[in-house]
Amino acid sequence: MFCVVNAQTKSAEDYYADGKDLKDNGKCEDAIVDFKKAIALKPDYADALFAAGWCSNELEKYSDAIGYLEKAKVQWPHVAKVYLELGFAEQYSDRIDDAVESYNKVLELDDTYYLAYRYLGNVYCNSKFDYQKALDYYKKYEQNETDIDEVILYNMGFCENELEDYDNAIPYLKKALDKKSDDGNAYYELGWAYYSKDNSDADAAIENFNKAKSYLPESNLPYLGLGDVYKDLKGDADLALSNFKKSLELNPKSKVSNYGIGWSYNDKEEYDAAVPYLKQALELDDQYTSAMTELGYSYYKLKKLDDAVSILKKSKTLRSSNLSLYYLGLCYVELGQKGNAREVYDDMKEKSYKNADDLLAKINNM
Repeated sequence: MFCVVNAQTKSAEDYYADGKDLKDNGKCEDAIVDFKKAIALKPDYADALFAAGWCSNELEKYSDAIGYLEKAKVQWPHVAKVYLELGFAEQYSDRIDDAVESYNKVLELDDTYYLAYRYLGNVYCNSKFDYQKALDYYKKYEQNETDIDEVILYNMGFCENELEDYDNAIPYLKKALDKKSDDGNAYYELGWAYYSKDNSDADAAIENFNKAKSYLPESNLPYLGLGDVYKDLKGDADLALSNFKKSLELNPKSKVSNYGIGWSYNDKEEYDAAVPYLKQALELDDQYTSAMTELGYSYYKLKKLDDAVSILKKSKTLRSSNLSLYYLGLCYVELGQKGNAREVYDDMKEKSYKNADDLLAKINNM
């Protein structure tokens, strides 16, 4: 006698339903197993292809996601959400232009799919570094979403800072901090906005840089910001120096920290101490004209006039500035080279540099 058992075979739809339950419960790894079984039985199963792509994105398996979503797109050529997920996978696979094309396709199919504006903003902010375009997209997202999260508010403030529109950066960054009060990066950007804006607010900058320090203990940037405030706004070379040194301790490869330390020592009239830091800044970036100018000043004050002329001429060639020319002119005056000093004055006068008349007075006294 034979006993025949009829085993029930699962359909593609059954596997999809099981996978969807797992996906809805956050079990994407397990869900993909069922979606793959559904696709094996029904290769053109758009729902399963899309869901597998979505889960792959969640698991940061972007190459897999692209494969599933490209196939889903064939079945659903006019479904906006497929292009949104595809754009996301392309963005995080460094296929930036493809991502932009996919996000724009979302809006072409459905101009109320406002999430695409957010993602386009992210692409232009984080990958293309076109901060005006990023801000334009973020603003479109902001106009159509009632509750903007702290990430986008921070990004908008960051973009405004990059565009040097500091007064507009401040309210975005404050709103970001209202939503997430422990965001050290937002405190840093807010400190930078207060430091950089017209009618700079030194105390507000210091307050925010100090808060950034407490939330970003491994970052040198808050100390760098504090150094700049004490250097440029408070005129306190000692506090500038201590902050620049802490910044350098946290990031020994920071050319700006080396420059700041050199500047501070020059301001304290400790020119010998300034020289090695300014040289190190130039080791890190041999085109760093601010460090060249400051090193030229150190050499001038140390009476190493040939060294000063050499580095200041290089700074002038790369990027002429009021101070690089003024210090160069002072060196020529000290060397008794009146013709060279006069040429420098003429150059400064033509460029309307503020120290031109002071240099002329010194030339006339030679």
